[in-house]
Amino acid sequence: VWYIDIGDYAAAGRALTRAEEVLRGLPAPHLRRTLLGNRGQLLLETGDPVSARSQFQRSLTEMKTSPWGAHQRMAFAGIALTHLHEGQLGEARRVWEQLPARPESWTSDPFLWLALEARIGIAGGMPVGRVLERLREEEAELHTTVATAWMRLRTLRFEIGFRRDIRPDTKDVQELRDFLEHRRIPYRLSELTRLLGRFGWSG
Repeated sequence: VWYIDIGDYAAAGRALTRAEEVLRGLPAPHLRRTLLGNRGQLLLETGDPVSARSQFQRSLTEMKTSPWGAHQRMAFAGIALTHLHEGQLGEARRVWEQLPARPESWTSDPFLWLALEARIGIAGGMPVGRVLERLREEEAELHTTVATAWMRLRTLRFEIGFRRDIRPDTKDVQELRDFLEHRRIPYRLSELTRLLGRFGWSG
């Protein structure tokens, strides 16, 4: 999942394939459901929502009797995002409504859930300022706990704002750029550079 987080999708695909080969035939449902969920996320990130949904759904079959936990939450969020990707707002909302409320604190990477919350809010007519404020609130919590989710959430906030002609603070952009450069995450840095260039941001 690290490779997905940093945007190296080719390396992520290779790592998942190797892991799938190792697990083939082994009685390890917990690991299989994790791999299926990660494969679903990779497919979603690379623009194949139909295949992604299939992987998320398969991951859920590995835990039908399990109580709600981080994996179920992210698998359902992934399924809803695939529907949004295809313009199926009604289906996305139906899945969203099955999700439990936000936990008091995150124990694993919550990016899919938070991205879904933001996109559902925008699609449902929530004021964009409120959506951006919610993202800011989550960023504040994640900055020191789940840094990979923080960097992706901030990029998402920039994207949503740009699409509605709300430009980010220069210090927020520079903080993210410094983080990506310092941590040597070139794929996400390139993604940020493309986003800023696409909307003509010059600081």
